[in-house]
Amino acid sequence: MKQPKVSIVSVFYNRAKYVAASVQSLIDQTYENVEILVVDDGSTDNTWEEMQQFAGHSKVRLFTHANRGFTPSIKTVIEKEATGELIAIHGSGDISLAERIEKQVSYLLDNENVVAVGCKVKSFMPDGSWRIGHPKGDQWRAGSIPRSAPFTHGEVMYRRSAYDAVGGYRIAFKYSQDYDLWLRMINIGKFAVLDALLYERPAVEGTVRHNIYKVLAQKRYACLGRLSANQRLRNAPDIINVVGMDAILYCKYDLSTKYIIFKMLLKTDFTQQTMDRWELLKIVIFS
Repeated sequence: MKQPKVSIVSVFYNRAKYVAASVQSLIDQTYENVEILVVDDGSTDNTWEEMQQFAGHSKVRLFTHANRGFTPSIKTVIEKEATGELIAIHGSGDISLAERIEKQVSYLLDNENVVAVGCKVKSFMPDGSWRIGHPKGDQWRAGSIPRSAPFTHGEVMYRRSAYDAVGGYRIAFKYSQDYDLWLRMINIGKFAVLDALLYERPAVEGTVRHNIYKVLAQKRYACLGRLSANQRLRNAPDIINVVGMDAILYCKYDLSTKYIIFKMLLKTDFTQQTMDRWELLKIVIFS
């Protein structure tokens, strides 16, 4: 059977203590034809130093640069360094179980109309609890605009040809860059989700899902992705191409989003925060 090359891409920022186990899980994959591209996005801790333990490995390539942010970092390494026919994303600090790459490659080889495939994900919470997530990529359809991303990004493998065809990640998106990519990619092929647990997400400090400020920003960028997709469905110019990032001023929190944020506000410890609970609540209510 043909073994297409897979470029596994992981971008780290200030997650030194997670480097060893996370990168090792990629080296331990049962699928052989991979290149592992690990990026340090200008960390201020010893993330880059931790990466050096893998410097001599034949499958691993290490990169570092001054801090740019996640989207410019992943876009640069994919478009300038990745040589694989398939791209596998791997969240920094996360664990790809040993058969993840092999099973996703096999599925894409057997299903030429599928452009991106995810899997079940085990996510750990700060309190030590965990849950199994079931991505909904297989429920997405061309011409539709679902309100949330079909995958958690880290567990996804997609075809490089599909990525290039839609223009890749857009630098305008600090958050929800994956959601914006899927909204464009679904129109050229199908999404699928393997009925197998192949990926784990530890409760890493600083992730979007555990930070109220980042969640607020992510929701606003997701709204921008939907607004942009709506324009394209109407055969109108993409609003980002017309007015740039000022387009985000048109994005408001809907009622369902406000409810989600309200629940987070009740649970968030604001003793060390720069804004208090009620200031944030006013932003959500009046945005």
